[in-house]
Amino acid sequence: MKSARLPWIYCRSTAAKTSQFAAAFDEHILWWRDRRRLISRVFAVSDLAIYTQVQLTRMAAAGNVLPGPPPPVTQYHDSFRYFRLAQVSDDLVESFRNMYLAFELALSSLYPRLGGEREGDWLKRALTAANTGTPLSNAFTPSTTDIVSEIFDSIYVNVRCALFHAKYGRPRATPHSLPDRVKVADAHDKLSRIVLLLASNWSPSSSGGCITSAGFSLWASGFLGSAVVIVSEQVGSARVEEVLDGPEYRDHITLPSPYAPGLASPSLEFLVGIAQLGLLAAFGKIARVGANSDEQLLLSADSCPGLSPDSLDEVEIHLGLRLRNMGSTKLIYKA
Repeated sequence: MKSARLPWIYCRSTAAKTSQFAAAFDEHILWWRDRRRLISRVFAVSDLAIYTQVQLTRMAAAGNVLPGPPPPVTQYHDSFRYFRLAQVSDDLVESFRNMYLAFELALSSLYPRLGGEREGDWLKRALTAANTGTPLSNAFTPSTTDIVSEIFDSIYVNVRCALFHAKYGRPRATPHSLPDRVKVADAHDKLSRIVLLLASNWSPSSSGGCITSAGFSLWASGFLGSAVVIVSEQVGSARVEEVLDGPEYRDHITLPSPYAPGLASPSLEFLVGIAQLGLLAAFGKIARVGANSDEQLLLSADSCPGLSPDSLDEVEIHLGLRLRNMGSTKLIYKA
């Protein structure tokens, strides 16, 4: 391997027969030189899927159950087609495009664009009218008192226009670039919530409850604070049936593993294990990484295709646990 200041990245998962990486942001191995030391980092994120639902029962004073109101009637709207396409896509850019089309069609159905009206003027007028009927703050958390301008700037100007247009010398968002991906993902999340708010005009039913990022962080810090990272030489795909005393981790090695709240982002928490030269010397290869808490296997990932630590001075294992609300819109994309 060449000596370089910039890190090298190996991505384990690739989309078959394409040049596109799949899940590269969730599973990768990175290595670099720090002076004479060669350091490698294994990065693996696991999803914790949670679905919440509330059911209310009406009861009379005598204790008998009363019949509930009839379920709300859903009226089909063409914007639902774009919303559906946004949800089934594994590509973030494609999903954002369809989600914006769902937003544009739903909003223009409620507040049509006037003849000769510029698109930006219509969008601000329509958002203002929508905010008067149903507060947009139910779906979008503003940082200023002008929620319409914030939505216009953060979603339409900074992402929609930058992504839908690609003219040389003009601001643009390049698909799958790391900085632009973060920006598009944030706008996608905000836009999805607004689309669901607008969709309530035709489909008033709820999609279910969810766990907030703050609640997840508080909950995750409780058990990640006492957890440790473990590594194993057993090659093979991770399975939900794995246990700590099973063949996958029976001969594991435990690493010094601090809980790393400084690496956290909304709905994503990290545990970091570090193995230095002395600990690596007795280890043949790293094929599997996991987390152990009170002798229980919390999570397991097979992100290492038999990584040999022979020539390494240090290996960092970054294990991420990400909240996935099953009742909310899709937020995780492979590309």
